Amino acid sequence: MLALNHAPCNHILDAKSAKEVWDLLKVCYQGDDDLCQHYLLERFFTLAFCDSEPMEPQIVEVVSISHQLMDIGFPITD
Repeated sequence: MLALNHAPCNHILDAKSAKEVWDLLKVCYQGDDDLCQHYLLERFFTLAFCDSEPMEPQIVEVVSISHQLMDIGFPITD
């Protein structure tokens, strides 16, 4: 779950549409593709599976990270 703090509110106060708000929030939270790629790769390779937790959500997390990497032009192959 993503928790938003109050800082981005300053960036979106003058937004004229919902799309503009989302675009501004994306820039604020996502950063550039290189930074995002580094963060996602770090998560992908350091994600540890926990035997005491259900496997399905953990697998979903790995697949989600893989799709996000593909979306920014860094596909992970099987």
